Amino acid sequence: MRERNTIEFRIEAAEGGAAAAIAAAKPDALVLPVTPEQASGAKPLAERTITLGDGVEAEVRRRAGSKTFAGEDGETALLPTYGHGPAPYVLLAGLGAAPDGAAWRAAAVHAARQALRAKLERLAVRLPAEAV
Repeated sequence: MRERNTIEFRIEAAEGGAAAAIAAAKPDALVLPVTPEQASGAKPLAERTITLGDGVEAEVRRRAGSKTFAGEDGETALLPTYGHGPAPYVLLAGLGAAPDGAAWRAAAVHAARQALRAKLERLAVRLPAEAV
């Protein structure tokens, strides 16, 4: 039995591309690390291999414009996908403007805390090559 307020991490390499790996994991949420450039729309929010749905993209842009989520270090936002994403929720985790190893670790901690608060049990994250 899992202790309360703990998250079990399991790292898996998957064949068949990001979308197939995320679907196979059946996560409660897709954790999406986001920089300020991505939140503002200056860069794509996710790789083309991961479809978030227009509603999720639009909500991220709306939140960035209203300053409720701008991709800064320590920020998180949990968005429902309403069936139009790879998981029931997308959990945005801010990386800050110059993400380094420490920023990636901090984003993981903030995302895990948000997941615990929301009682999510299974998270998936697609890390870019430079993060691993």
